[in-house]
Amino acid sequence: MMNRYFHAIGCSAALVLAAALITSCRSVPPYTFDSVPPGEHVVGHAPGTCDLCDLYYDAQTYVIRIRPARGQAAGIVVSTAGEILTNAHVVQGADEPQIEIHNGEVFPAKVVRRDSRLDLALIQVEGPAARWVPLQLGRTSLSQVGSEVYVIGHPLGLGWTVTRGIVSAHRKPGEVARTAMIQTDAAISLGNSGGPMLDRNGDLVGLVVSKLSGSGVENIAFAIPASVIAGFLAERGQPSQ
Repeated sequence: MMNRYFHAIGCSAALVLAAALITSCRSVPPYTFDSVPPGEHVVGHAPGTCDLCDLYYDAQTYVIRIRPARGQAAGIVVSTAGEILTNAHVVQGADEPQIEIHNGEVFPAKVVRRDSRLDLALIQVEGPAARWVPLQLGRTSLSQVGSEVYVIGHPLGLGWTVTRGIVSAHRKPGEVARTAMIQTDAAISLGNSGGPMLDRNGDLVGLVVSKLSGSGVENIAFAIPASVIAGFLAERGQPSQ
Protein backbone atom coordinates (compact mmCIF):
# COMPACT_ATOMS: atom_id res chain seq x y z
CA MET A 1 0.00 0.00 0.00
CA MET A 2 1.50 3.33 -1.03
CA ASN A 3 -0.23 5.41 1.64
CA ARG A 4 2.53 6.82 3.88
CA TYR A 5 2.04 8.86 7.02
CA PHE A 6 4.20 11.91 7.66
CA HIS A 7 6.45 10.97 10.54
CA ALA A 8 8.96 13.81 10.25
CA ILE A 9 11.99 11.54 10.71
CA GLY A 10 14.91 12.59 8.54
CA CYS A 11 14.08 16.30 8.40
CA SER A 12 17.36 17.31 10.02
CA ALA A 13 19.44 15.30 7.56
CA ALA A 14 17.58 16.81 4.63
CA LEU A 15 18.19 20.34 5.87
CA VAL A 16 21.89 19.64 6.46
CA LEU A 17 22.18 18.43 2.87
CA ALA A 18 20.32 21.49 1.57
CA ALA A 19 22.55 23.79 3.61
CA ALA A 20 25.65 22.11 2.21
CA LEU A 21 24.43 22.60 -1.34
CA ILE A 22 23.67 26.28 -0.73
CA THR A 23 27.04 26.84 0.95
CA SER A 24 28.86 25.32 -2.02
CA CYS A 25 27.19 27.80 -4.40
CA ARG A 26 29.47 30.82 -4.03
CA SER A 27 27.27 33.04 -6.21
CA VAL A 28 24.40 33.00 -3.68
CA PRO A 29 24.78 35.92 -1.22
CA PRO A 30 23.87 35.36 2.43
CA TYR A 31 20.40 36.48 3.50
CA THR A 32 19.23 37.15 7.02
CA PHE A 33 15.89 37.86 8.68
CA ASP A 34 17.51 39.16 11.87
CA SER A 35 16.04 42.64 11.38
CA VAL A 36 12.45 41.40 11.06
CA PRO A 37 10.54 41.12 14.37
CA PRO A 38 8.67 37.79 14.80
CA GLY A 39 5.20 37.88 13.28
CA GLU A 40 5.67 41.15 11.41
CA HIS A 41 4.30 41.49 7.88
CA VAL A 42 7.24 41.38 5.47
CA VAL A 43 5.43 41.20 2.12
CA GLY A 44 5.04 44.91 1.42
CA HIS A 45 1.46 45.54 2.47
CA ALA A 46 -0.33 46.83 5.53
CA PRO A 47 -2.30 44.34 7.66
CA GLY A 48 -5.89 44.07 6.41
CA THR A 49 -5.13 44.83 2.75
CA CYS A 50 -4.29 41.28 1.62
CA ASP A 51 -6.74 38.62 2.78
CA LEU A 52 -4.62 35.60 1.83
CA CYS A 53 -1.49 37.00 3.41
CA ASP A 54 -3.39 37.88 6.56
CA LEU A 55 -4.77 34.33 6.65
CA TYR A 56 -1.19 33.10 6.90
CA TYR A 57 -0.16 35.56 9.60
CA ASP A 58 -3.31 34.86 11.61
CA ALA A 59 -2.56 31.13 11.40
CA GLN A 60 0.80 31.68 13.09
CA THR A 61 -1.09 32.32 16.33
CA TYR A 62 -2.69 28.86 16.40
CA VAL A 63 -0.43 26.62 14.29
CA ILE A 64 2.33 25.15 16.46
CA ARG A 65 5.30 22.85 15.94
CA ILE A 66 5.27 19.49 17.73
CA ARG A 67 8.57 17.85 18.61
CA PRO A 68 8.11 14.23 19.66
CA ALA A 69 11.10 11.99 20.43
CA ARG A 70 12.18 12.08 16.77
CA GLY A 71 11.30 14.44 13.92
CA GLN A 72 8.60 17.08 14.04
CA ALA A 73 5.07 17.81 12.86
CA ALA A 74 2.31 20.38 13.20
CA GLY A 75 -0.77 20.90 15.33
CA ILE A 76 -3.45 23.51 15.93
CA VAL A 77 -4.54 25.20 19.15
CA VAL A 78 -8.21 24.41 19.77
CA SER A 79 -8.87 26.00 23.18
CA THR A 80 -7.68 28.86 25.36
CA ALA A 81 -6.66 26.20 27.90
CA GLY A 82 -3.83 25.12 25.60
CA GLU A 83 -5.33 22.03 23.99
CA ILE A 84 -3.58 21.05 20.74
CA LEU A 85 -5.08 18.90 17.99
CA THR A 86 -2.79 16.75 15.84
CA ASN A 87 -2.55 13.27 14.31
CA ALA A 88 -2.33 10.20 16.52
CA HIS A 89 0.62 8.90 14.48
CA VAL A 90 2.57 12.09 15.23
CA VAL A 91 2.66 11.29 18.97
CA GLN A 92 2.87 7.53 18.66
CA GLY A 93 5.31 6.48 21.38
CA ALA A 94 5.74 10.09 22.53
CA ASP A 95 3.36 10.79 25.42
CA GLU A 96 5.19 13.98 26.45
CA PRO A 97 6.15 15.91 23.30
CA GLN A 98 7.46 19.46 23.26
CA ILE A 99 5.42 22.28 21.75
CA GLU A 100 7.02 25.24 19.96
CA ILE A 101 5.15 28.42 19.10
CA HIS A 102 6.02 30.85 16.32
CA ASN A 103 8.29 33.10 18.40
CA GLY A 104 10.50 30.15 19.28
CA GLU A 105 9.28 29.51 22.82
CA VAL A 106 9.03 25.82 23.77
CA PHE A 107 6.65 24.25 26.30
CA PRO A 108 6.23 20.75 27.71
CA ALA A 109 3.01 18.92 26.95
CA LYS A 110 1.32 15.57 27.39
CA VAL A 111 -1.06 13.49 25.28
CA VAL A 112 -4.49 13.37 26.92
CA ARG A 113 -6.52 11.59 24.23
CA ARG A 114 -5.64 9.49 21.21
CA ASP A 115 -7.87 7.77 18.62
CA SER A 116 -5.83 5.57 16.30
CA ARG A 117 -8.88 4.74 14.17
CA LEU A 118 -9.42 8.41 13.28
CA ASP A 119 -5.68 9.20 13.53
CA LEU A 120 -6.40 12.13 15.83
CA ALA A 121 -4.85 13.09 19.16
CA LEU A 122 -5.34 15.83 21.73
CA ILE A 123 -2.37 17.30 23.60
CA GLN A 124 -2.44 19.48 26.70
CA VAL A 125 0.27 22.13 26.86
CA GLU A 126 1.74 23.17 30.20
CA GLY A 127 2.08 26.93 29.86
CA PRO A 128 0.39 30.28 30.57
CA ALA A 129 -3.31 30.08 29.65
CA ALA A 130 -3.35 33.65 28.34
CA ARG A 131 -0.87 32.67 25.64
CA TRP A 132 -3.17 30.35 23.66
CA VAL A 133 -5.21 31.78 20.80
CA PRO A 134 -7.32 28.97 19.34
CA LEU A 135 -8.60 28.44 15.83
CA GLN A 136 -12.34 29.12 15.86
CA LEU A 137 -13.65 25.63 15.14
CA GLY A 138 -17.22 26.88 14.81
CA ARG A 139 -16.16 28.20 11.42
CA THR A 140 -15.65 25.14 9.26
CA SER A 141 -15.83 24.67 5.51
CA LEU A 142 -17.83 22.08 3.56
CA SER A 143 -14.93 21.96 1.07
CA GLN A 144 -16.60 21.69 -2.31
CA VAL A 145 -14.59 19.84 -4.96
CA GLY A 146 -12.51 22.35 -6.92
CA SER A 147 -12.42 24.94 -4.14
CA GLU A 148 -9.06 26.47 -3.26
CA VAL A 149 -7.38 25.38 -0.02
CA TYR A 150 -4.23 26.29 1.90
CA VAL A 151 -2.06 24.01 4.02
CA ILE A 152 0.25 25.26 6.77
CA GLY A 153 2.93 23.13 8.42
CA HIS A 154 6.65 22.49 8.74
CA PRO A 155 7.80 20.57 5.63
CA LEU A 156 11.33 19.22 6.11
CA GLY A 157 11.58 21.36 9.22
CA LEU A 158 10.92 24.65 7.40
CA GLY A 159 8.54 26.13 9.94
CA TRP A 160 5.19 27.72 9.17
CA THR A 161 5.24 27.09 5.42
CA VAL A 162 2.04 27.59 3.41
CA THR A 163 1.18 25.73 0.20
CA ARG A 164 -1.88 26.02 -2.01
CA GLY A 165 -4.05 23.56 -3.91
CA ILE A 166 -7.64 22.53 -4.48
CA VAL A 167 -10.01 19.97 -3.05
CA SER A 168 -9.52 17.17 -5.58
CA ALA A 169 -12.20 14.78 -4.30
CA HIS A 170 -14.10 13.49 -1.30
CA ARG A 171 -13.22 9.89 -0.40
CA LYS A 172 -15.68 7.61 1.37
CA PRO A 173 -14.79 5.50 4.42
CA GLY A 174 -12.86 2.43 3.28
CA GLU A 175 -11.73 3.99 0.00
CA VAL A 176 -8.33 5.24 1.20
CA ALA A 177 -8.75 5.00 5.00
CA ARG A 178 -11.18 3.72 7.59
CA THR A 179 -12.85 7.14 7.72
CA ALA A 180 -13.88 9.75 5.16
CA MET A 181 -11.03 11.80 3.68
CA ILE A 182 -10.57 15.00 1.68
CA GLN A 183 -8.19 14.57 -1.25
CA THR A 184 -6.02 17.53 -2.32
CA ASP A 185 -3.21 18.35 -4.74
CA ALA A 186 -1.58 20.85 -2.35
CA ALA A 187 2.13 20.20 -1.84
CA ILE A 188 2.57 18.02 1.27
CA SER A 189 5.90 16.87 2.71
CA LEU A 190 7.36 15.34 5.86
CA GLY A 191 6.51 17.72 8.68
CA ASN A 192 3.03 18.68 7.41
CA SER A 193 1.17 16.10 9.50
CA GLY A 194 -1.31 17.67 11.89
CA GLY A 195 -1.34 21.02 10.09
CA PRO A 196 -4.60 22.72 9.10
CA MET A 197 -6.16 22.81 5.66
CA LEU A 198 -7.97 26.16 5.34
CA ASP A 199 -10.23 27.81 2.80
CA ARG A 200 -9.85 31.38 1.53
CA ASN A 201 -11.75 32.72 4.56
CA GLY A 202 -9.44 31.00 7.03
CA ASP A 203 -12.11 28.45 7.97
CA LEU A 204 -10.99 24.91 8.79
CA VAL A 205 -11.47 22.38 6.00
CA GLY A 206 -9.51 19.53 7.55
CA LEU A 207 -6.33 18.29 9.22
CA VAL A 208 -3.49 17.04 7.01
CA VAL A 209 -2.80 13.36 7.64
CA SER A 210 -1.18 11.46 4.75
CA LYS A 211 -0.25 11.26 1.09
CA LEU A 212 0.38 8.65 -1.55
CA SER A 213 3.95 8.15 -2.64
CA GLY A 214 5.58 5.93 -5.23
CA SER A 215 6.80 5.85 -8.79
CA GLY A 216 4.49 7.89 -11.03
CA VAL A 217 2.46 9.29 -8.11
CA GLU A 218 2.15 13.09 -7.88
CA ASN A 219 0.15 15.46 -5.67
CA ILE A 220 -2.26 13.05 -4.01
CA ALA A 221 -2.64 13.92 -0.35
CA PHE A 222 -5.39 13.64 2.25
CA ALA A 223 -6.89 15.51 5.19
CA ILE A 224 -9.33 14.47 7.91
CA PRO A 225 -12.58 16.44 7.37
CA ALA A 226 -13.58 19.15 9.84
CA SER A 227 -16.80 17.26 10.60
CA VAL A 228 -14.80 14.24 11.84
CA ILE A 229 -12.61 16.54 13.91
CA ALA A 230 -15.68 18.12 15.52
CA GLY A 231 -16.93 14.69 16.57
CA PHE A 232 -13.56 13.79 18.07
CA LEU A 233 -13.36 17.01 20.07
CA ALA A 234 -16.92 16.56 21.31
CA GLU A 235 -15.78 13.35 23.05
CA ARG A 236 -13.20 15.05 25.29
CA GLY A 237 -12.67 13.12 28.49
CA GLN A 238 -13.55 9.73 27.06
CA PRO A 239 -10.93 6.93 27.05
CA SER A 240 -8.44 6.77 24.18
CA GLN A 241 -9.02 4.21 21.44
